[in-house]
Order: sequence, then structure tokens, then C-alpha cells
Amino acid sequence: MGWLCEQPIPWHSIDAHWLGRAYQHALDEAAVEYKNSTPKSRRTRGVFYTPLALVTHLLDQTLDRTFLDHRTAPVILDPACGCGVFLVEALRRLRSLRPDIPRAALLQAIHGIDIDPLATHLCRLALWLELSNAPESHDSAHTLEPLFDLLEANIVTADTLLDPPGMETVDLLLGNPPFLNQVASSTARSRADTARLRERFGDSLRPYTDPAALFLQLGIESLRPGGRLGMVLPVSLLAARDAVAVRERVAEITSICSLWLDTEGIFDASVRTVAVTFERKTQTSPLRRFVGSGMAPKPEHAAAPLDSTSWGPLAAPLVGVPEMHFRTTQTLGDHCEITADFRDEYYAIARAISEAENSNTQPTRRVATVGLIDPACLAWGERPVKIARQTWHHPCVTHHADDPVLREVLIRQARPKLLIATQSKVLEAAVDHRGEYLALTPIIMLYPKEDPPETNADALWRYGALLSSPVLSAWAAARSFGTARSLHAIKPSAALLREAPLPLDHTAWRASATHYRAACTSHSAKDRNAALLLAAKDSCTAYQVEPAAATRLIAWWQSRLPTPRPQSAPAPK
Repeated sequence: MGWLCEQPIPWHSIDAHWLGRAYQHALDEAAVEYKNSTPKSRRTRGVFYTPLALVTHLLDQTLDRTFLDHRTAPVILDPACGCGVFLVEALRRLRSLRPDIPRAALLQAIHGIDIDPLATHLCRLALWLELSNAPESHDSAHTLEPLFDLLEANIVTADTLLDPPGMETVDLLLGNPPFLNQVASSTARSRADTARLRERFGDSLRPYTDPAALFLQLGIESLRPGGRLGMVLPVSLLAARDAVAVRERVAEITSICSLWLDTEGIFDASVRTVAVTFERKTQTSPLRRFVGSGMAPKPEHAAAPLDSTSWGPLAAPLVGVPEMHFRTTQTLGDHCEITADFRDEYYAIARAISEAENSNTQPTRRVATVGLIDPACLAWGERPVKIARQTWHHPCVTHHADDPVLREVLIRQARPKLLIATQSKVLEAAVDHRGEYLALTPIIMLYPKEDPPETNADALWRYGALLSSPVLSAWAAARSFGTARSLHAIKPSAALLREAPLPLDHTAWRASATHYRAACTSHSAKDRNAALLLAAKDSCTAYQVEPAAATRLIAWWQSRLPTPRPQSAPAPK
């Protein structure tokens, strides 16, 4: 930390923000002697300094005069307090709104927990400096000493999730808990920790539940009636599959009050964030929404109960995703089998791949990857793909494979189907009319369940038209919002697509299917895009989208379509 000492330290100017930046720098650069202390330990432990503007925003949304009307000195807790940025600003806000509250009573109301003893020491110091440097403070260090004893009792070192200190419920909970990706080995929890967390959180803990979600559940359960919570969370929590039980619990006992979306990456991390506030009450109110580093206010969302399936639709409009509303009760899953293979199938296929021209005379099955799928287009042989770190131009697999896993895949996928890409800006579906392609994970496959089965191939055009429509692209973008690598990408899952609504106007649906089929069988990118546009217009009619809204929806969809690539061979008519 020598960089901090190039000039005399202005002790009267030091606050929690200065200490927080120093602490973060120390974790990155210094060889300090405590658990997991390496240059990467800050990131693997999810430690990131919270900008003052975001702290101020959360306090603006939670700690106001109305909240203090019936509270003498509200109990405030940060369950992952770090160096005390939230607590110091909350203390300042309290002193500004209620200057009549004695300092001892103020400190008695401030509580913090952190797993790192250095962080808790710095948090106590920051709160101490805030009081001792106050303009009205004329106390000596001797008279302030009892206050530091109080800080020792209220700012504690503990693991909030695994071994929390006993404390009563709180009026206000604030914080920026650690985000720890449970897929990456460097941040995944141990089996022992998983077992202990499951004892405490039950079904809320899933294999890939981010600890930040558990902090949220713990927080809302700690609130007194009328209490408020303001927390910075990973944007993926809005729609992540393994956070659904946490969202259900939150929706049971609180109402969401405000949501801020990070569109600029204000943290020193690759993860995008949201800042949300909740109140422990049953009645709902309009949702206040904000975006970007300037906390720009956006139109409120109408008051409605939280849909625990996904909170994505609350945030997606902040990046321009059109809002969709449906009256239908029928879903794609009612009429189709929608699935995706697992990792073992991927490796079984990858091991058996050869180039088509080298496969002699044995009958082969073409291998399709996500990168070959565009709307109404499967570009096999048009561009190279990488599979298992090897480049292929015409990847295929022979029918006579010895691997039992591969044999099962060959049989299961030998049916007419739709191949649906993941991680794209719009939904992208291509037709495998003859069942001649092997779809490589993570491609999603759709098999119609028509009666009689002979009509399955024709049904592909109808379902392909829906999955290539701007209507379902906007719906999926909202429902999966935050789970993709980009805020502007869609990450559909088989489970999500099963819930996709079907249109009410079947005449317009059939017309859309006719145009989609023309797009699939076109011989140029220009003709394909023209047919897709006609299909899009008919799909909006099928879903009964108002004309003005349909115009905006189609413009949004067109702006996200992939750049035309080389045209693949047309699908069979």
C-alpha cells in the first residue's frame, strides 16, 4: 500500500470510500497474511468496491423521512459490510434527517458483518472517523473510546450465510454481497459448505445458486414488518433457473419498490448488476426504475405481484426490449417435445466426427452447431466450425458407431425437428426437415407431437415461424433477461421455450408459416430476409399485436437480426 503514502495522509479526509479503495488495492497487490490471500483472491471472493453514486441511490430509495416517521433510531444492517461504505453513508443520512438522535444511539443502530477481519477493522475505523471528524464533534479520543467499544460489539467478523451472529430483526438492510459463480471452480463452494447451507436454506439452494441470492433471502427474512431492503445483485438473479426458489420466497413476503440497471459496467468486474429495493408488505405499488451511472429515471412499471418465474420483464424494457402481453393459455410445450442434450452426448458426438469427404461410402449424419444456425438458415458446409478444439468444414458422424451413447443419440435425433440457437440477439430457428442432422449441445431441439405423426414435418414450418417471430424474440428476451453473456442477447432454454405462448389467430399463423417456409427454401439472403419480414408481420397479426406496437416491435427485431452470411443449401420443399 505504499502508493497511499506518497504524500502525507490527510486523516481528516479519510472515509469509508478511501478505505474501501485501499482495501481493494491491497487484496489485488499485497501479500497480506490471511486466508485465500493471493493476487486473485479479491475476485474469487467477490470483493468489489461499491461506487458512492450507487450507495447514495439505494439510500435515496430506502432511508427517507417517511421511513423515519415512526422509528426513533432504525436498526440498520449490512450483512457483507466490507469497509463500511453503506453503513457510513447510512449513518450520515441518519444524522442529517434526525440530528436529535444521540451519537451513541446512532451507533447502537448500526450493525455490520463480514467474513474478513481486516474488512471489519476498517469498517469500525471508518465509522469512528465519521463521528470524530464531524463538524460538531469536540470530543477527545478518551470520550470517544466507549463508542469504539460499541463498534466492536456491532461490527463483527463472521460468515453471514454459514455461521451468522445472533441478532434481532432489522428495519433496514443494505449491501453489496459477494457474487460467486458456481460454475467456475475458483469460486464454487465446497461440498461441506453446500451441506451446511442446505440445512439453513433448504430448497432455495440449488446446484448453481449464487450466494448473492441467499443473501437476498436472508435479508428479506430479517426485516421487520414495514422494513426495507436495498441490495446490489448480479443481473442474472432476475431470471436464473437456480434462483427461482429465492424469488418465490421474496415474492411471498415483500413488494419490490425500485430497480436500477447497470448498462455501463460501473464495477471492476465482467458481471452486470442491478440494485433493487423491497419493502416487507403485502400491497404492491408502481415500480420505480432507473438506469446507468447517472441513475436516470425511466417510466414506472405498473403495480403488480412479482412473477417468481422471472423478474426479467421488469428490467428488459430499460434496454429497449418491447413489452409483450398475451391472452392465450396454450403453450408451445403443449404441442411439442422441446429438449437439449447433455455434456456426455456432446463428447460422444465429438469423438466420432469426421470430415464428410473422408467418410468413404458409409452413410453419414451431418453435425450442426449453434454457430451454423441463423433465422430460417442452417449453414452446414458454408463456414467452418470448431468442435472439441478442432476445426471442421463438413462435420459428420457415421451411422455405424460403436458408442452406445452415440447410438442412442443417432436414433433419438433421426426425426424431423427444429434446431434453435442459444446466445443470440433474436431467436434463431432452422428446420431439419428429414432428421438428417445431429444437433450438438447446447442446441435446443423441437419435435412436433402431431396426430397423425406424418404431419410432423409440415408442422415444423408453423412452429419455426413462431420461434423466428419478433413476438417470441421480445418475449424470450424479457423472460431470460440477464442470463446471457450480454444484456442484449437472448439465452433460451428448453424449459423457457415450453412456456412460449401460442397465437390465437390461426389463419394469420398459417400465413406466417407459409412465408417462413419460403425463407427456409430461398436461394439468397435478400429473398430469405424478405420472406422473414412477411412472416414477422403475419406473426404479429396472429398474436393480435396492435398495428402501432407491431411496427415498433418489427423495427426492434430487424435491428437485431444477424448480418447476412453465405446462403446455405435450401431445405427440401
